[in-house]
Amino acid sequence: MAAGPLKGIDGGANLRPLGERPREPSGEGFREVFDLTLSRHAQKRLAQAGIDLRGVEGEALRGAFEEARKKGGREALLLTDRAAYIVHVPEKKIITAIPPERWQGGVFTHIDTAVIWQGGRPGRSSEAASINEREGSSS
Repeated sequence: MAAGPLKGIDGGANLRPLGERPREPSGEGFREVFDLTLSRHAQKRLAQAGIDLRGVEGEALRGAFEEARKKGGREALLLTDRAAYIVHVPEKKIITAIPPERWQGGVFTHIDTAVIWQGGRPGRSSEAASINEREGSSS
């Protein structure tokens, strides 16, 4: 007997076939505007902290990301006024977002680039700098 298509169960979970992605809401979302993706973990952290990336914070994140990209960063720490973000630059993916109250001593590991973004531009005392650049090797 050939199996037919799956049908929903009243009151059950709304299941999708494997490999099918959920539809994004219509209109300009974060991804369309900034061409960055958020991991599920980052989405959860942003929601918990009440951080909205559609306004000023999103612009700051975009600016900091562009600075990291220009410097040849791969795994970057982006510090803005509202949060610290760990991003995988080649994939344009935000791995996690950490509000200041959760920085736990200020130690971040496994990064090669740090960008401090204050008031709409890189911080004066700490411009975007790649570890490779500081060691004198080319990117």
